[in-house]
Amino acid sequence: MAALARNLRINQFLKLFQSCSGRRLVTQASEKCFADIKCSPLRKRGLLKLKGRDTIKFLQGLVTNDVETFQLEAERKAMYAFFLNSSGRALYDVFLYKHGVTEESPAFFLECDVGAISDLIKHLKMFKLRSKVDISRAEDCEPWVIFSPSGAVDLQHPSARSDMLVLEEDPRVKLLGFRMVLPKGSSPCVCFDDMYETGDTFDYDVHRAKLGVCEGVDEIPPGNAMPLEYNIGYLNGGKGCYLGQELIARTHHTGVVRKRTVPLKLMDPKAESSHFESGARVSTSEGKAAGKLCMVYGQYGTGLMRLEMLKKEEKFYVKDKEGKDIELVASTPQWWPCKRHET
Repeated sequence: MAALARNLRINQFLKLFQSCSGRRLVTQASEKCFADIKCSPLRKRGLLKLKGRDTIKFLQGLVTNDVETFQLEAERKAMYAFFLNSSGRALYDVFLYKHGVTEESPAFFLECDVGAISDLIKHLKMFKLRSKVDISRAEDCEPWVIFSPSGAVDLQHPSARSDMLVLEEDPRVKLLGFRMVLPKGSSPCVCFDDMYETGDTFDYDVHRAKLGVCEGVDEIPPGNAMPLEYNIGYLNGGKGCYLGQELIARTHHTGVVRKRTVPLKLMDPKAESSHFESGARVSTSEGKAAGKLCMVYGQYGTGLMRLEMLKKEEKFYVKDKEGKDIELVASTPQWWPCKRHET
């Protein structure tokens, strides 16, 4: 009987273990600390590898941020930047991740919208000329994000079995968490002793929308978007001597930015992106133009709004595809560096 009871207990344990396979096992204490921290694969983002003696000099003349700080600041590991066209309009928003940088052969991962990779490669090769830079797709790797809907993320040290290639705090806004680069097929859950819940990309998109941060070509229209209206002055450092800098410099020095992307909340709890046309017009209660939708994820979104309207109005409206007015509320992001903004 004792042996039978022992076998029964073993079978019950195996069933419990199998039912928990792929999920984290937590104590009440660890659940309290980590239950709302999520890791999501960034399905809409892809990776390139850039390597070679002239990589930093090559990128320095093409992007809005100061790539030379990778050499000047040893602690610098990640950077956010825009590629612009010759007219100063945004083409692609990208992350640069230092990956084995040496003076002889600097190397970087470049993360961008997955749908823009082919066009970005063409753009890079058009300006490469004789520069000693190798440009290739990083098809064996993929980007991830670790974030918390309730605030900033404080990660534990990765475990010894970690296979991550990059782990850096998002250089745009601290509340956006951490970006990671992992070998394809891996997961952040094997990189930390505390296993974090895996959320899907939609959860992260909602989190971004609440912070008013746009990302990718669907939200930042290539060849049309004005970088300062998409808060580039808040999201990356400034420098001179890059393609398209004239418009940025002129607008920056005049101090006049009349529109910016801000968080929106749709008051219809059943709202979703399929209900609205891309770039749908946002109006005041009197029908005056106040801005346009950039993205919608569930009840939350981001809009390119006239700043003067934000000061005067409390409620706005956008028409869905059926012509029905949907009420929305626009707000100023808390992470903006000051309370006074240009109008």
